[in-house]
Amino acid sequence: MSSKIITHNHSKTMKTIQLGTMSFADKSSIISYLSKCLLCPRTKINTKISVDKELFYVLRELVYHHPKKDKLIGDGIEYFTVGEPIDYPGRCFYLYRKDSVTEFPTKKAINNFLKSYSVRCL
Repeated sequence: MSSKIITHNHSKTMKTIQLGTMSFADKSSIISYLSKCLLCPRTKINTKISVDKELFYVLRELVYHHPKKDKLIGDGIEYFTVGEPIDYPGRCFYLYRKDSVTEFPTKKAINNFLKSYSVRCL
């Protein structure tokens, strides 16, 4: 799989953030990428995001940085889907485990990932 850099900044000296198989310029480019994946007209509800997709590796790495990762991971990650949440309008990611399905909120995972990423890059 190729590595892509998603950027909002055109600076030549910019550091990139490696997340899954992709590289991002900053937090806003990560959020923008995930939003585009959720809202893309070609992405149908219940679209399976499996190991042959770059998005799978981005989401999987974010799961490992979520404050409730053990609860989210359970018996193991099978795949992700795009779905409609019950409690609010819009779309979200769902994590399919070997034993159940759960909504996967990405905001806290992104924040924790970036905290640990900045420590690793010092």
